[in-house]
Amino acid sequence: RAYEMLFRLAFTDRFESNKGHIVVKTPVTFPAQNYAVHKIPDIDSEIENTVMCVMLRGALLPSIIMSKEIEEYSSHKYVTPFALFKINRDDSKNEDDMEYILDLKKSFFNLEDLDGKNLIFADPMNATGGSLVTVVKYLQQNGVKPKSIKFFNVISALKGSLRVTRALENCTCYTLWLDPVLNEKAYIMPGLGDAGDRLNGCDKKDNPRNIIRLIADYGSNISELYRNQLAKIEETVLD
Repeated sequence: RAYEMLFRLAFTDRFESNKGHIVVKTPVTFPAQNYAVHKIPDIDSEIENTVMCVMLRGALLPSIIMSKEIEEYSSHKYVTPFALFKINRDDSKNEDDMEYILDLKKSFFNLEDLDGKNLIFADPMNATGGSLVTVVKYLQQNGVKPKSIKFFNVISALKGSLRVTRALENCTCYTLWLDPVLNEKAYIMPGLGDAGDRLNGCDKKDNPRNIIRLIADYGSNISELYRNQLAKIEETVLD
């Protein structure tokens, strides 16, 4: 629900006066095929040049949900490509010297597919903003020039949102709630704990799940609801 609200905040609220139509087949086929016509904001130009960038693991499910929203609002049923980035922070560090490690061996993306695109990042919590900045700076150093960057969070630290927008050109942060304080270990106070572990469960340190096993753990309900998104992720990982 939170990501449906964030999607509307970023995309549909500004285009309410510019309406488009989507025609959908109904289950009624006798005596003739019946159709339903839905009037929705015309935002194809805003959403059909986007790539969903996932900072694994905590951001996988929110990214899938955001991609589904784009598909539903696209008159062409556009399914976003996915770029998957495995990034961790060094929790032995403090907030003032925190380091972020991008694990390229466990990441899946093509630089060519990201150049000139609107990049969307969805992460439940933004503490320092370091993960996003690290990923985008890596892409820029390798020749990727994003058209725009949008960062969607349910909860953000004020400091993290400011860091992101100051460090990255043409980047907008959308959040439902700002918490004011980070502690010395760069955790949001009061905070909710590790958002990734709450969404996905904890991994064993000596046997972390890969991306396919993580998706399988979401269960059949998720697989059915987000079939097109999971097919795109599977294609990205396996190809």
